Amino acid sequence: MKTKLSKGNPWALLPLFVFLLLFIGTALITNDFGKMPVIVAFVIAGVVALAMNRKEKLSTKVDIFTKGGGHPNIILMAIIFILAGAFASVA
Repeated sequence: MKTKLSKGNPWALLPLFVFLLLFIGTALITNDFGKMPVIVAFVIAGVVALAMNRKEKLSTKVDIFTKGGGHPNIILMAIIFILAGAFASVA
């Protein structure tokens, strides 16, 4: 039996392209992959992914985001620690 496949949305790849543009683009400009930490590029791409769909509430989007990474409580705790470290380094 043939099933009808729905077409994907190319905008769903935007966070991936943001990550690649930030990480590889910075490495190409500075000739050093160490200038842009991977976690910074990942957090920025994650923020872009969470900001894409304005129809859903932020709590629903964060829940879906954390379920994709494994156990939601563990991933949410890791995100909180990353953001707390970023805040501490800025302040």
